[in-house]
Amino acid sequence: MGYISDHWRGRHALTRAFWINFLAPFVLIAAGVSWFHPVVLDRPYAGTVAAAIYILLGYGIILPWQLVGLWRSSRRHLQEQGDSTTATFAQSAVLVALLAAAGITATAAERIFMIGGEPAESPPSTPRYALTYLPDDHAILIDGPFDVGLSRDLRAMLAEADDIEAIVLDSDGGRIFEARGVAKQILDHGLDTYVFGRCRSACTLAFVAGASRKLGTKGTLGFHSYELRAVIGFIDPLEEQEKDKAFFLDRGVSPDFVTRIFETPHDAMWHPDADRLRAADVVHEIVTGP
Repeated sequence: MGYISDHWRGRHALTRAFWINFLAPFVLIAAGVSWFHPVVLDRPYAGTVAAAIYILLGYGIILPWQLVGLWRSSRRHLQEQGDSTTATFAQSAVLVALLAAAGITATAAERIFMIGGEPAESPPSTPRYALTYLPDDHAILIDGPFDVGLSRDLRAMLAEADDIEAIVLDSDGGRIFEARGVAKQILDHGLDTYVFGRCRSACTLAFVAGASRKLGTKGTLGFHSYELRAVIGFIDPLEEQEKDKAFFLDRGVSPDFVTRIFETPHDAMWHPDADRLRAADVVHEIVTGP
């Protein structure tokens, strides 16, 4: 505790206060923030809580201790050494660190705590989606919007049933974050995907994750670009689109088709026919309905 107290009171030499107590921990904490993005994607609720605690500890407790101590050390250094250049440099670092921490925190709030372009929220008491186990088909039906909690509930169902081979999708889309989470689980389990009704917007991310992608004769797929409403303004909608554009391409969808997806306005919907979907390798097989 003596070391912590000495820094807080500005008793350490300015070189120690800057390089050891401030700069090295600040860089490590900032680097750690980015680590939480994939963690939250895999475990939305536990990951979000952990990220919130980490940011509160790093920028709500540690950073004030760092900056107050560095500022006081710089003032003592100026008084004792008369070195205004070094003291001014250290004090400027305090201001830069405050701006950087604000930017990092705001970006984390957008990238980690946002789900589909909206602020994260608690799972609804009555989800609007439904997950149905289809034992005869060795499949799980996802029916309804990709709302908060869907990827978590799907993970739990997959953990309980070891015979699942496919995911059947019937959704108009929803939150991009949840769609990415569902897609990841489909990839991790090597599942096939089916659409006999409709699969639009964010739902198509989950569909193209399928090892084998099958469309019913009456099924439809709908595509459009994204509208990501930033809460603070630090998120880049184009960057988010590029992530999912790369995902479509990685799943073997033709570049021309992917370009057309993201040229479609977010308030419109493109429903290509079965032949176009087959030709672009979006769909692998057209099948009769259940």
